[in-house]
Amino acid sequence: MSIIAHLRQISAKQLQQFVKDPSAANRFILGDSLSVARTTGQELQDWKTKNALILLKVIKAGGKLENLNQLDRLLFEKSHLEFGNIARQSVLRASASLPKVPGKEPGLSLEKSWHGIHYLLNGVAEGGRPPLSWAVLGDKEIPDTDKLMGHGSAHVLTAQQVSSVSKAIAPFTKEKLLRKFELKAMKAAQVYGVREPEDGEYLWSYFQRLKAFYSQTAKQRKGLLCYLD
Repeated sequence: MSIIAHLRQISAKQLQQFVKDPSAANRFILGDSLSVARTTGQELQDWKTKNALILLKVIKAGGKLENLNQLDRLLFEKSHLEFGNIARQSVLRASASLPKVPGKEPGLSLEKSWHGIHYLLNGVAEGGRPPLSWAVLGDKEIPDTDKLMGHGSAHVLTAQQVSSVSKAIAPFTKEKLLRKFELKAMKAAQVYGVREPEDGEYLWSYFQRLKAFYSQTAKQRKGLLCYLD
């Protein structure tokens, strides 16, 4: 599965809320899927508690069902069916709760171009100097205390930082951006999603969208929430 970067506009009030209450940022990003994850987690915990004794017996039997007596085998098979039902229901709920396209909060998906763009702007796979180092993944971290974000915590930018990034990337022409596009060096740096010489055109196309999005966001004096999924 691909790792994709997203940037979503947020107001100053939302930014303050996310900093104060990180779980609010997770709800903003994950929507209904957050409650799905929690529901499934609780169901699995209840299942483990209910079946703790038979699971312990299976472990003591070396994982070999033939080492269990007939009653214990029946109990394990029942618990296994219950687990399968939890898994199926979780998949159905997850499918029904996939995050919708942002409505009120305009956003931009960089698809797999995010790491390549960061590298071309900063000359390194990680880090760099602000404001260019903020362009793709933001600045201030919103702690993922519940460990719900699969690819690390989200980060935010204030409206002032957005303006700084917009001004910093505005002068980048295609020639200037691709000056650092060296396939061998980027592979050595393990830049995600860059494998072929033609990837330079792909990165340029998404960089143009990024530049336009920053310009729009800066004019609206909005902040940004940046995250990977």
